[in-house]
Amino acid sequence: MKRFAAFADKAREALLNSGRSQSSVRMIIASLMNQNFDMRREIFGDAALGPANLRMIELARKHGFSAKFTGSGGAILGLWTSDNEDKSLDDVEELRLDLQREGFVFCWIKPEPGDF
Repeated sequence: MKRFAAFADKAREALLNSGRSQSSVRMIIASLMNQNFDMRREIFGDAALGPANLRMIELARKHGFSAKFTGSGGAILGLWTSDNEDKSLDDVEELRLDLQREGFVFCWIKPEPGDF
């Protein structure tokens, strides 16, 4: 549990450090999200997480997003990780289509400047 709490502490630190660029903060948080999921997977194992949950994570990562569960499973939160802003909408659309082809629902949440 201390390792999980450390991820949150590091994310908070990145968000509060005004000297970092938005891209740098996004990459730090993306890495922490992936570490969080990877540790959860290591602890619980694939059978407990379930194939559908694992598939959502796999698809997100395939399209350049970090991803973790929003809670106990059934939904994920993805964070786009590329620095190529021109490609972001293409990556989002490709992920949306892949998820929907497999029966998942895609919701795009885009924070506005100043939201955090």
